[in-house]
Amino acid sequence: MALKLHVLNSARVLDNCLDEVNAVWEKAEALARSILKLDEVDVVIRHLPNFTIPELAVGGFTNDDGHSVYISVDAKKGFLMDSLYTSLLHELHHAKRFQKLGWTKNLADDLIAEGLACLFEEEQSGRAPIYSVVNISKDNIVKAQKHLFSKKYNRSDWFFGSERLRLPRWFGYTYGYQLCKEYSQRTGHEASGLVDVPTGKIINK
Repeated sequence: MALKLHVLNSARVLDNCLDEVNAVWEKAEALARSILKLDEVDVVIRHLPNFTIPELAVGGFTNDDGHSVYISVDAKKGFLMDSLYTSLLHELHHAKRFQKLGWTKNLADDLIAEGLACLFEEEQSGRAPIYSVVNISKDNIVKAQKHLFSKKYNRSDWFFGSERLRLPRWFGYTYGYQLCKEYSQRTGHEASGLVDVPTGKIINK
């Protein structure tokens, strides 16, 4: 029963920052244990530039069962340890939610899972992630509301932008964050306390 870190470094690309990476992990692990009560997760950190957010040189993904987290970094480009820390927080929040409620089943689930993880980042770091504060229009929101419970949706369109749908990059993260922030302020609960609250209760549907 543990949170285990696995740094993939056979090519020695991460040699120069291993101590810092381990220090950041220890901080994130302690927080996840104490606040999220998280356990039974393997966390992999690897040099994999194509899976990072270019602006941060870090990116993350959590498996549907909540027991595996993958953090990709661009060690050659260079990345900030703050970005690694907040990415870990984001994915560890996903891990706890997926362990409790299972994988997302529709657009609404996806919006709330991402919104809560963004809110958790903000609560613990003092700043909202860049992908949660883009400009989104009322037309975009109305469009999303028509598809909230659709199981057949293109995640890339809603979260990474679509010219066809006229959706800006990171729309889903921002709209999800706004929904979760409003619910958090209305109920007085932080993201850590909302990790297992069902989607329908947060979006009031």
